[in-house]
Parts: sequence; C-alpha cells; structure tokens
Amino acid sequence: MLRGLSIATSGLNAAQRGLDVTAHNIANANTVGYTRQEVVQIANKPNLDGIAGQGPGAFGNGASVQEVRQLRDNLVDDIRRSALSDKGAAHHLATAMSDLESIVGPLDGGLSSDFDNFWNSWNELNLHPDQIAPRGAGTRCGAKTRC
Repeated sequence: MLRGLSIATSGLNAAQRGLDVTAHNIANANTVGYTRQEVVQIANKPNLDGIAGQGPGAFGNGASVQEVRQLRDNLVDDIRRSALSDKGAAHHLATAMSDLESIVGPLDGGLSSDFDNFWNSWNELNLHPDQIAPRGAGTRCGAKTRC
C-alpha cells in the first residue's frame, strides 16, 4: 500500500512541476525574447525484484522530471549568433580604423598614396639636404598635414 502511495506521489510531483512550467510560460507570454519551456518526464527505474509473494517481474516506481528545456529553433539561433559575431567583428574593425585615423589623420587617397608621398619627401630631402623646401616637406608629411 505504501509503495502505491509513493508511486502516486512521484507522479503528482512531476505533474506539479509541469503545471509550474506552464504557469511560467503563461506569465511570460508577452515578454520580449522569452522562450517557451517544456517539462520532460521519465519513468523512474523499475523494481526488477518483483512484488513480495507474486514472484519476479518489473514493477514501476513512478515518474520524475528529467529536465525543463527551452523550445528553440536551432537554425534561427545559429543565424542570430552568426549575425551578432559579424556585427562584433565589424564594430572592432571600425574602432581600429577610427583609432588609426585619429593617429595618422584622414587617408585622402588611401594609405598607399600617403606612404608614397611620405617616402618621396624623404627622398627629396636626401637629394637636396641643403635646401629648406624638402626639409619642410618631410616634416609636413611626417605630421600628416600636406605632402
């Protein structure tokens, strides 16, 4: 008799957990970003010794809750994670470029033309070290005002 009450109690406890999750789902039905949940119930390990006086055989021991899981679409989750990753990478690239531009200044014709102008000004300084104009061009290119 007590075994039957124990089995019934385990089933009622599992059903109560299911009702709790259902109430939680209803309470959060209009919550943005909420994912519905469900209870997964399993049978408890059966008693393989049988019942005293009735011989061997499987005798159930009720039910329990295995897990409470979210009902999600894996494809949508994967797409969302990928989009957030791409957004993060683009943000880091934009931040790095902004930092570079604050150090170097705006790159009018691209980085290649700015480097060409910089090295050409140093070449002019090397060819004409006694003239003042190449000296000014080298310092202006180094300071990124006008080459």
